[in-house]
Amino acid sequence: MNLLPKSFSPKTLLGQTILILVLVVIGTQIASQWVFQRYVIDEFGTQLVRIGSNNLLSMYQALRLMSPAERKIYADDVAKRSIYKLTPTSEATLPPSASKELPPRLALIEERLKKEISSEAAIYIQTDLKPQKTWIYLPLEGGAWWIQGQRFQFDRNFPYTAATLILSSVLLAVFLAWRLVKRVNEPLAAVQKQILNLAAGQTPLPIQLTNGPKEVNDLALAVNKMAGDLKQADNDRTLLLAGISHDLRTPLSRLRLGVEMMGVDHPAELQELALDIEEMDRIISQFLDFARAPEPVHLEMHDLSELAHQVAEGTRVHHRPVICTIQEDLRIRMNPIQVRRMINNLLENAWRYGGQPVELQTYRDGDQVVLAVLDRGPGIPEDQIARLMQPFTRLDPSRSGSTGAGLGLAIVNRLALSHHAMFSLSEREGGGLVAKVSFLAIS
Repeated sequence: MNLLPKSFSPKTLLGQTILILVLVVIGTQIASQWVFQRYVIDEFGTQLVRIGSNNLLSMYQALRLMSPAERKIYADDVAKRSIYKLTPTSEATLPPSASKELPPRLALIEERLKKEISSEAAIYIQTDLKPQKTWIYLPLEGGAWWIQGQRFQFDRNFPYTAATLILSSVLLAVFLAWRLVKRVNEPLAAVQKQILNLAAGQTPLPIQLTNGPKEVNDLALAVNKMAGDLKQADNDRTLLLAGISHDLRTPLSRLRLGVEMMGVDHPAELQELALDIEEMDRIISQFLDFARAPEPVHLEMHDLSELAHQVAEGTRVHHRPVICTIQEDLRIRMNPIQVRRMINNLLENAWRYGGQPVELQTYRDGDQVVLAVLDRGPGIPEDQIARLMQPFTRLDPSRSGSTGAGLGLAIVNRLALSHHAMFSLSEREGGGLVAKVSFLAIS
């Protein structure tokens, strides 16, 4: 249950933890201060009022029963033994700074004095002194007296002390929350990195367990197991595809040899059979390319423009026209063999499924170097683009209907990821498809 509106609720675990702890600390401190004020300070203040009133009444009764000479002796004795100073009003004058604005406890004492002595009894506070001084007026027969005393405020710093305590508790809660969330976030960040690497098709190292919470370590173990299971499944699939593809190569070779030895009695049928064999061989080659275990790619500086020219020259030998728009001197970090395979796969995809003419482009776009293959085919619906990046997927109804294994684009995507590049498909203005691989440019 969210205690705050969504607009005020922090989005991060650290922010939410700090908010909860701060609210709990502030609420606890306020409740504690209220209990302390209600049952300790207020009760103690009530006792002080009772004791102070009793002391003043005792001194009043003593003065009332004494003669003037005895009052002098008593006043000297009280001054030596207590904080009070007794003075006849004829010998002491109330200072101008004295005020009748009394705090609640002194008002209660004054109320009792008026009730038990005389309505003329009064209490004043001299505010120009630190600490403040109280003047208590006692009417007596033979002349009134002043009882002067230092005002004692045992709780005068309580609000500041309480505020300091709450602030200190909040700061401590924030620090502890930061330490706690840091212990949780560090392994969670490792788990997130592991999952992102898996999503990118990489095989990450196992997450190292920490002294963090048990639940987070259990999550790390589960992710490690998932990564291991996925790697094993990928290895099994690779072995299966490689084995099947390798086993099919031998009968295909025999078929090709048989076709060549059959003579020219049926040239049309033989040509169609030879094309079918070539198609099967091409599919098997794609299986082998996809099944080949991805190894760490060694990237070196090469000229993408020069490699594009070389591939384009090779296509002319096979009478497959390509319109080239090549920006020269585009050097990137790459593996030439794999980038050549990328270009060939994209061109093959455009020739087989797209429409003429097919264009090969290289150019610089900001901080990226782009390799693009464009065709004039029927294109691909936008909602199907992500699906076609996956292996063994085709879009026969919207394309030319040609057969294939559905691995060409998946191989390009895998090779692009190994080069830290981005592979994308988009509709071409005027009809057709644009397949782009964007590499990081080298200044």
